[in-house]
Amino acid sequence: MPDLAGDGQIRSVLAKRAYGTKARTVNYEMLLHFDRKLMFSAGDGTSVMYLSSVVVPADEWSYVAINLDAAEGVARFYLNGTLADSLGGVAFGPAHAEPLYIGAAGPGSEPFMGLIDEVRISKRVLGTSEIRRNNQLVHGEYYWWVRVTDASGNSTTSEQRHFVVNIPNTEAPAISSPPVTADSILYDMVPTFSWTPWIIPVSYDTVYYRLRVALRSDFSQQTTVDSITGLSVTWFDSLDFNQQFWWKVEGWVNTDSGLYTMPSNVLSFYSWTLGDMDHSHGLDISDLIYMVEYMFGGGPAMSPMCLGDFDVSCTCDISDLIYLVDYMFGDGPDLNPGCE
Repeated sequence: MPDLAGDGQIRSVLAKRAYGTKARTVNYEMLLHFDRKLMFSAGDGTSVMYLSSVVVPADEWSYVAINLDAAEGVARFYLNGTLADSLGGVAFGPAHAEPLYIGAAGPGSEPFMGLIDEVRISKRVLGTSEIRRNNQLVHGEYYWWVRVTDASGNSTTSEQRHFVVNIPNTEAPAISSPPVTADSILYDMVPTFSWTPWIIPVSYDTVYYRLRVALRSDFSQQTTVDSITGLSVTWFDSLDFNQQFWWKVEGWVNTDSGLYTMPSNVLSFYSWTLGDMDHSHGLDISDLIYMVEYMFGGGPAMSPMCLGDFDVSCTCDISDLIYLVDYMFGDGPDLNPGCE
């Protein structure tokens, strides 16, 4: 909470700045500019200022955060849990063992004018949702009590109270399986779809999930499994071979204000094509060449091996090669899914 009296001066919120022989070597620093704009500073010998457009109000509490993704070179500036600005080309300064200062850049340097509470520094890049959660309570049940201590050290504790925040998170359930592999091929034709929890329910909530699996990206041809209470469901039938599928999950719960629904992101995968040994989503002469090179030329093995097991012998040998040639060129029987 900056004071109006701090206007006209650069004020440091927290700083990892070196002095003495390493003067002006700034590992990182959060500051308020002359007009209370939030900024980041870092550098070796000469610190570089990165000024955002985020103005921190005077004489009221604000929650500010700076998130620096050093790999991307992007600094993101947050006000009250909301991403308000971002700047590119930003980097940390050299790390050093000098003290971390809160409310100043160092001894007697750029003192903060106002109040600072609950400083937190993370050693990893926090996501926007994590930063937002640091600023507000999320859906759930909470318990609280108060302890009072007088000047003589006598203290007493209040009774415990309880309240519920019944506002579901705005984050979607994250779908995790089937995974999108490097070539997006699923070999389990009766897959289990799974996802992470959407919310932590309060005692009177029942959270349901709805699974949608479609043959088109616009979900115009879809099959729906409704009212799932767990975090996974096994598909009720064998998927068709040589198909692309899109799928998503929706979480829904009844709150005091009615039905609340949140959809996940959308993933897609292919069911495997019989004989598709080179993972091209089709069967052609290149798959036959792949099989010949594997058997006689030291080429890579099929992965999984069931891709070359057409006679369901649980091995891939010369009989499978003959089977494939007969199918492709001699009107032989259809290929069978291998037994793996």
